Amino acid sequence: GGKIRGYKKDNQGNTVITRLNDSILKAVAETASGLYIHSVSGDLGISRVRRYLNQMEKSEHRARLFTQYEERFQYLLLPTLIILLAITWMPVRRRKTKLPGLPGQKGAGGKK
Repeated sequence: GGKIRGYKKDNQGNTVITRLNDSILKAVAETASGLYIHSVSGDLGISRVRRYLNQMEKSEHRARLFTQYEERFQYLLLPTLIILLAITWMPVRRRKTKLPGLPGQKGAGGKK
């Protein structure tokens, strides 16, 4: 299974020691329009997270009320116009059909 066999080592065999870098984490949170909350023993920052999430939900709700959808019929408009123009400019093939019984034709009705 998943047994721990010691500490994480780097390529030189040194033990990897992690450090908290608040300034980088704050910059990432700011860039992503997020929030950085430093959590320490005894104060996990849960109340701040809850307030932030409640505020986000309210602002998202307001944003949903004013969402305007983009109409995308234009993408089909040009191909449709091209097809309609092509159909209009196509020569019409008239089929010469001999119908029995019409005057001027050989057959049962119109003897010539």
